[in-house]
Amino acid sequence: MSRENPDQARQAGRALDAANFFLADVRDGLGPYLAVYLLTEQHWDEARIGLVMSIAIIAGIVAQTPAGALVDATRAKRLVMAVAAIMVTFASLSLPLFPTFLAVAISQGIAQAAAVVFPPAIAAVSLGIFGHAAFTRRIGRNETFNHAGNAVAAGLAGVFSSGSARLSCSICLAPWQSRASSASWQSPPAQSITISPAGCTARKPTANASSHPVSMFS
Repeated sequence: MSRENPDQARQAGRALDAANFFLADVRDGLGPYLAVYLLTEQHWDEARIGLVMSIAIIAGIVAQTPAGALVDATRAKRLVMAVAAIMVTFASLSLPLFPTFLAVAISQGIAQAAAVVFPPAIAAVSLGIFGHAAFTRRIGRNETFNHAGNAVAAGLAGVFSSGSARLSCSICLAPWQSRASSASWQSPPAQSITISPAGCTARKPTANASSHPVSMFS
């Protein structure tokens, strides 16, 4: 793709950069913030916190194979990533509203199960757009923006949470997670990817592909 249309390749690269940056904090759900919030704000004991986090992790492990199969089977990879980001956002927002053990276990299990979609989906889109030759370099760039997004999100959560002891990290990070879902929509157009049993391969852009963006949902 980059050889055929440099402008479209740059646009695709910027979209993937943004997606990786904003998905960084969404890919792991609330992560360590969950334990801190439940301990300091909800006054849970360590045993209940460990149990609910174990349930969430197990849900993510169980969902990995179906998530990978879904990403392989669908052409609507942007839609899958956007829906997964929305699910993680709502799971995070529900935490201060429903702080019971059952509600937290269910919401965090859903969040972890949804989050496992992101790594295979991003890898598939990267391979489809940039091809095998540039795939290793593209994955390295993806991880660079992923770690940068993690660092910025952690800093913002610390700044905003320090202003009020009752301010939940889930609420602080919700706008960040919402931006991740919108960034997932800005993936490259459908014409640039061919999905086949052998995998994703770069496709030569058509004349009308550069004239207007086309959804990958079909």
